[in-house]
Amino acid sequence: MSSAGELWTRIELLAADILCHTDDPKSTEQQLSITRSQLNAILDPIGRLPLEISSDIFLHYLPTPPTWEALSLLLLVSHAWNSIALSTPSLWNAIGDHRIPPARFTRVWEAWLDRGRDLPVSLSIRHIDRASFASIATNFGKHAPRFQTMELSPTGGTDLGRLTSRAHFGGLKSLTIQMLDDSYGSLEPFLELLRGAPDLVECNIVGTTFLSASTSLTHSTLQHLRIGTMEQIFCDAFILRHLTLPSLQTLCVSRYGIQVAHLHDFLVRSSPPLTSLQIILRVGDTTNETMRACLGLLGGLTDLGIVLPDAMASSLDLFTSAPHLLPVLQSLTVYEVFGHIQEGCRRILDFLAKRHASLRSFRLIIPDGQEEALGNADAPALREFQDQGIQIHVGTEQMNFL
Repeated sequence: MSSAGELWTRIELLAADILCHTDDPKSTEQQLSITRSQLNAILDPIGRLPLEISSDIFLHYLPTPPTWEALSLLLLVSHAWNSIALSTPSLWNAIGDHRIPPARFTRVWEAWLDRGRDLPVSLSIRHIDRASFASIATNFGKHAPRFQTMELSPTGGTDLGRLTSRAHFGGLKSLTIQMLDDSYGSLEPFLELLRGAPDLVECNIVGTTFLSASTSLTHSTLQHLRIGTMEQIFCDAFILRHLTLPSLQTLCVSRYGIQVAHLHDFLVRSSPPLTSLQIILRVGDTTNETMRACLGLLGGLTDLGIVLPDAMASSLDLFTSAPHLLPVLQSLTVYEVFGHIQEGCRRILDFLAKRHASLRSFRLIIPDGQEEALGNADAPALREFQDQGIQIHVGTEQMNFL
């Protein structure tokens, strides 16, 4: 192999031949290009490293999740970098759609998947238009078994159905679906997706309300389900009426998302080993007896976040009057419950006195802008429980006023 000095000398000679109008300028220019590439390979520190090390450097360079722009840059630096990038499938096993021009999306999508070879894929499709969704639907099923995590933002149920119809997601562990238009649609495409993902462990549904379904589904491996967020006002949990989830460990249902009677039916049907429940109950849709029946089905629950209707402010008394309910509860968060803080604090203190032996954390969260309602809170008594090792938070999400 020629040394760097020898290659520099050859480059100078070839450049001089071109300036002197050699008889075969095309051949001379080709030799000059090859010689420059050889010199770059010698001088480039990345090019001198073993492939395993240079691949790791590229992986650390990429943003998370990787963008097509960053990957394209690696391909364009030099022939050596291009070769390293194309020889490293793990660079291409996380697919995003950020800033890919719609006209190029289908071609980029196929190239990305091909370069990842047979590795499991993390897929995120959140910024493409309906035409692009339709263009990738043709080959979506072919690649579906490789998808390990998947984030989809379809415009509606039709787009979701195009992607998931008759597809088998045998390797899928985590799924997030966020509808772009807060749409209302049939539950059937989503149920079909779940049927095709028998090993799914985690599922998040944001920004949609399913209105109809003619079938139901038992999914034996799903452990974590989030339907909306505690801040999202409407994301109906209609889906729970059509699901049986015997392995479910954590459940979060958005604001006004479920009636207690439907939650009770789901718990009876599934008998899940829930350890964490975040839920907001609808005003006037239940009684203490219905709530007590639900809590009685959650003997293994350690973490509870709950918003109770104003009419049920006394429901906190359930935890003190019935100590057999939630016997291993360690963390309780109550949102926006009490219209009168003095009455609320009396119940809080009673609750803490009865549960202090097992409780590790208690939070009472009020909305921003209503801090004055805490003016009469019994801070000294609450701090006594803090001294006993219980984490106490009374205030807004961001500010603890104790």
